[in-house]
Amino acid sequence: MEQFATGLKDKELVIYRERLLNEDPLTLREIGDKYGISRERVRQIEERVKKKLKTYLSKEFKDTADTGGAS
Repeated sequence: MEQFATGLKDKELVIYRERLLNEDPLTLREIGDKYGISRERVRQIEERVKKKLKTYLSKEFKDTADTGGAS
């Protein structure tokens, strides 16, 4: 998951860590207030991160499946 995180930009990385990885995630409002953006903007960035994560995981699992049976 850290390898995925290296490809994220500033606010994306914050939201990824504070909302998606954290056991006690911050609210959209808390993140928005902390960084001077709206809750809606935080939600939009979170959706973008989720899409990137889905694409990343799909590729990783595909690569793993492709190399897993080649022994």
